[in-house]
Amino acid sequence: YGPVCSLETRCGSHSWFVVATGVAPHPRPRNHLAKPRRRSDADRRPSHARHAAPIPVKLTAIPDLFYWSVYQPDRRIDFNGFYWRRPDGGVLIDPMPTDPQTEQWLEQQPGGVAWILLSNADHVRAGPQLRTRFGAAMLAPLGDQGALGLEPDAWFAPDHPLPTSLRDDIRVAWLRGGKTPAEAAFYLAPLRALVFGDAVRSHASGILRLLPDEKIQDRAALARDITALAVLDVAAVLLGDGDCLFTGAHAAFAQLVGELEAN
Repeated sequence: YGPVCSLETRCGSHSWFVVATGVAPHPRPRNHLAKPRRRSDADRRPSHARHAAPIPVKLTAIPDLFYWSVYQPDRRIDFNGFYWRRPDGGVLIDPMPTDPQTEQWLEQQPGGVAWILLSNADHVRAGPQLRTRFGAAMLAPLGDQGALGLEPDAWFAPDHPLPTSLRDDIRVAWLRGGKTPAEAAFYLAPLRALVFGDAVRSHASGILRLLPDEKIQDRAALARDITALAVLDVAAVLLGDGDCLFTGAHAAFAQLVGELEAN
């Protein structure tokens, strides 16, 4: 039968029998007619993942960044709201209406929902309802005060920056000449993500464009403020209106900037 040590290695849990007798136990016969069971994709996942509840928002290529959408049949595009999960205070940006499942999921995240940022007066959306639901502070551009139609918890402007806990992570860029007097774009620096509310959108996936000409008050001013953002290191372009870009975002934004500079 050969050396006992080699049999111990081969027989595993039966090594006590080998040591005692010097003989390996006869292997249990297999049903040669039974077909081996194929493992499904669900079987290959960790056990905790098989039973995890589905996430009610869209995952992105950027960790801790999520969004959800409402389709607009008349425009044939999605309107998007964003959530940045931050342990020291989660941030909603231009949030679309939610359902109870989404609200429960948001509430369970590290940092919950502490802040709601509005990019302009036309993107109030579900901000007031979610402010009440989560007890979050809602912030809005001071230049849109006359058009907003409600009182936020605080205003922000070029000379009134975001609160200290936000300003290191979120840079505000002002876009003049668009649909409202003072639209804000947000650069989420740790994520290298640039967020546009209205001024920049996408009606064809992967291609950025300005909002329609009839809604632009000063095209030259708007183009100038957008092209100034070309210095940013952009890995994703998040759009309140249209398809967000996570692959090829830098190239697509550079193409938009080139078109604006040429015109």
